[in-house]
Amino acid sequence: MARSKFSSFLLIFGLAFSAHGVEKNRIEYDGLSYEVISEGEHTVSVTGYLGEKFTEKPKTVIVPATITVGNTQYTVTAIGDEAFHECRDITDLTVPETITEIGDYAFSYCVSLKEMHIPASVKSIGKGLFQDCWSLAGIDIPEGLTEIPDDMYHACDKLEKITIPASITRIGMSAFGNCVGLKEIIFPETLKEIDDLAFINCRRLQAVTLPSSLVKLGSMVFSDDESIESLSLPASLGSIGIEAFYNCRSLKTIYSWAPNPPVLKKEWHPVGGDPDLYPDNSVFGNVPADAVVYVPAGSLDLYKEDSGWNNCFSDFREMRGSVIYDVITETWETGARYYNLNGVCLPGVPSEAGIYVKHCDGKSSKVIVR
Repeated sequence: MARSKFSSFLLIFGLAFSAHGVEKNRIEYDGLSYEVISEGEHTVSVTGYLGEKFTEKPKTVIVPATITVGNTQYTVTAIGDEAFHECRDITDLTVPETITEIGDYAFSYCVSLKEMHIPASVKSIGKGLFQDCWSLAGIDIPEGLTEIPDDMYHACDKLEKITIPASITRIGMSAFGNCVGLKEIIFPETLKEIDDLAFINCRRLQAVTLPSSLVKLGSMVFSDDESIESLSLPASLGSIGIEAFYNCRSLKTIYSWAPNPPVLKKEWHPVGGDPDLYPDNSVFGNVPADAVVYVPAGSLDLYKEDSGWNNCFSDFREMRGSVIYDVITETWETGARYYNLNGVCLPGVPSEAGIYVKHCDGKSSKVIVR
């Protein structure tokens, strides 16, 4: 009898050794496994899901704020690396406000997960957090985070709109790569870096307006985004990475606000390859050569004479100012692009009453739809 009780105790409160050689307690409690972070502070991290990983039965999982083992109450403050990796049956997952850290690939391949709220208490998140969560349609990025890590939303097919909070300064490599349903991105005016492949193969984006704070645009960032028709490049952008807009076959209009043409890079790509294989037009490779490039007043000749830009395009036009000229009651114009006051390009003409910004033939105007 004593031996049986001892075996049962080990199932609930086992012992394991960490990589640093320190003995740590492991707990199994109400369908989840935990590891004690601090015995003195009574804090634990979720390390795994004990439910069936490959059933077709929908599951709702609620991570508790606290668990009680014996006479000790522990606060759940973290979710560890791959804690819910490949838990294919989970459809909804609730995380408590006690969580401050979520590890690498914590929810990756949760292919049935539809939505999840990350609480504002979370100050650190790992890479690949929602990688290949094919059903994920809605997600809030908490204010306070400074970066969106590599692969965070890679291949989230159902994600249609994302608003990047103002605290974010960097978007990591392939963070939104292969999000084939993504239609709209709202960038903050705090964003400084977009790394390689960040939005590659996002096939439903129609317009990209990069913020005025941006200083780094990596390689292949928007490659194969075949629906993009309009692109706005800020004056802060001094260079553009290799194949950043490769195969953007629908691109019709580019607004480059930089007085000096941004350098179109040709250096060796980080994934390898011979730099001599990249031609002068690699940044805009397979982009329509008749796309119109609007440039600031006084910069027309600089763009026309730049070997990178003139290898890609021939139709350069000078903007007639960078300010909004007037407010008018809308009459539709062929070739015009319409933006809401957040800078998001609309897929067509505005359908609701309000104030919008119209770009047409290098001129910007504010319009009222009644």
